[in-house]
Amino acid sequence: MQGVKLSQLSIKQKLIGGFLLTALITLVVGGKGLMTISHTADALETLAAEDMALLVSAEHLQVLALSHRRYEKDFFLNIGNLEKQKGYLKKFQAVSQKTVETLDRTVAAAAAEDRLPEELQTAIATSRDAYGNYVAGFTKLADRILGDQTLTPQAANQLMKPIKNDIYQFETGVQLLAVGAEKMIAATTSDLVTNGHRATIIIALFLVTGLAVSILLGLVISLAITRPIVQAVGFAQQMSRGDFRQSLTTDRTDEMGQFIQSLNEMAHQLRQTIQQVVAGIATLTESATELATISQNLTEDAEDTSGRSVSVASAAEEMTANLQAVAAAMEQSATSATMVASATEELSTTISEIAGNANQARTISGEAVQQASGASASMASLGRAAKEISHVTETITEISEQTNLLALNATIEAARAGEAGKGFAVVANEIKELAQQTAKATLDIKAKIDDVQTTTDQTISQIDAVSTVIAEINDIINGMASAVEQQSGATREITTNISQASEGIQEVNENVSQSSDVSSTIAADIGEVDQSTQQIVKSSQTVKQSSANLSQLAEELNQLVAQFRCG
Repeated sequence: MQGVKLSQLSIKQKLIGGFLLTALITLVVGGKGLMTISHTADALETLAAEDMALLVSAEHLQVLALSHRRYEKDFFLNIGNLEKQKGYLKKFQAVSQKTVETLDRTVAAAAAEDRLPEELQTAIATSRDAYGNYVAGFTKLADRILGDQTLTPQAANQLMKPIKNDIYQFETGVQLLAVGAEKMIAATTSDLVTNGHRATIIIALFLVTGLAVSILLGLVISLAITRPIVQAVGFAQQMSRGDFRQSLTTDRTDEMGQFIQSLNEMAHQLRQTIQQVVAGIATLTESATELATISQNLTEDAEDTSGRSVSVASAAEEMTANLQAVAAAMEQSATSATMVASATEELSTTISEIAGNANQARTISGEAVQQASGASASMASLGRAAKEISHVTETITEISEQTNLLALNATIEAARAGEAGKGFAVVANEIKELAQQTAKATLDIKAKIDDVQTTTDQTISQIDAVSTVIAEINDIINGMASAVEQQSGATREITTNISQASEGIQEVNENVSQSSDVSSTIAADIGEVDQSTQQIVKSSQTVKQSSANLSQLAEELNQLVAQFRCG
């Protein structure tokens, strides 16, 4: 993978690479140890099967040679006792048979052993011939003694002297074979010791090198994993304190690089959302202030209209009571009718202004509903982003748990490997500690994200409450606008009736009864106007209270988002 940076490898690839390198070092050390043990076993097998066999055979032949000489002496000392002589002769022959068999095997093994000097192999072959001559000479002499019991042991021993040179030569060859076997055993043992020391040094070098490489690799991998985690944790802590002005820069393409990019995107989205919320709160504050002003104006106009309607009602009653004297007070009636016409015109103008203000309040409340809905949608998007981050922390937790499980398995395998696995156990323990630190950092990140989610949910609930209040205000304003439109129609009807009354005064003498009916209608209409104005007063007070609540809520939202720093 030439040209690939460590930061571009995934965490899985980093861990697998570290495990493979550690396994390679373990394989090299184990292979060297296995080769050394195999070579030592072969050497021991050769030592046991060949060198020790030759030494044992030589020592056995030496014992057999002594047995020959013992039975030879016993045979000579028992001259005159044929039974004992025959018994010792049989023992001599039995030992001779064993000696021949052992000697044949020994001579064949010595001939196949290329480590024995050539002169030693020649001496062994010569000793075999000498042994044959010794056995043949003793057997011939024994037959002679068995046929002539007059010989003394001293005479028989004299006759045996030439033959004893053969047994002496045989014993010398066997002694040389024993010495040669001991030399081969010493050489093989020296080779084993030398190879053991050399193998110990090589394995120690491999172990030290493997340990150093493993520690270095562990440090590099741990730094490659923990460094971006520390950066991400610091960035998350900064966001948890409400500071969204900064962002992280990284050229990593592994899981941590993706995690950092996700944090940057989350911070960007949160920054935009909070800025939108701040702008919406400012608009909401302005709308609440304007709505309060409109409500105050509406209340004052309604109170003024109510006062005027009371005055008009009193005038209408007085006109009804004195209708019989209209003819005598025509001038006064004309003046009163003119005042009533002026008052109704002012009332119509006031109600028109109230209707315009009500429509404007309806428009403002509708905009406030839309802005609150937009703020709620933005905070919901913020909650979804926080939940998506929770999936990332769950993925890191699963990775740390798998890493911890791999470290546990590695520790078990290292324990099984004994001394050869100590270096691997150190690496496994470091990986296990790293997995635990990763799990702890992931839990901290998850806790911070949970705090963000909780704050987001609370903000969404508060915005929903604001939306509900604004919707209620909108309904009230709609009702108020409808009532104002009704009052406007009634006022126009009053104006028309008063105009008709002004025209009718000129013919009052002829239409007294008609004037009485008209005055009754006027009184009834003025009563309705008074009721409508009272309802307008109550509605305007409700709008005023709602606008005050809306202002208070806007202030609370402003304080809530003030803890976030986005620019």
